[in-house]
Amino acid sequence: MTTSIQDKAKLISARLAADICGGPTVLIARTDAEAAKLITSDIDERDQPFIVGQDRTSEGFYYIKNGVDTAIARGLAYSKFQQQEFTHGKEDGYMAITHQKFVGTGYFDRVINSITEGESSVEALAGSTEEDQF
Repeated sequence: MTTSIQDKAKLISARLAADICGGPTVLIARTDAEAAKLITSDIDERDQPFIVGQDRTSEGFYYIKNGVDTAIARGLAYSKFQQQEFTHGKEDGYMAITHQKFVGTGYFDRVINSITEGESSVEALAGSTEEDQF
């Protein structure tokens, strides 16, 4: 999982690029904060209450406490900006898409495990909401 700061910066960057290019754009964002076990950085103060110790994976990720509280905190950190985007998008014909129409975590897990010979600590399907749904 990336930090809340990174998530907001990526949305701003994508929106700026879309506005400059002037073409049709689809932005897809997803969080598995409820099931996530790792985070890229400890820099964001909103994420710090959920970081477990100072141990890191071999790839340098921090371990986090996953669950509903983590998902709610991350959603609240991002929701104000997201609502502004949705309001703007509705004026331009935005239509929401549920994540079940485009998920594919299992595929990406197979790719990363092929590359790392099964040694990755960043698999996403096991324990995720997608695993329960599909």
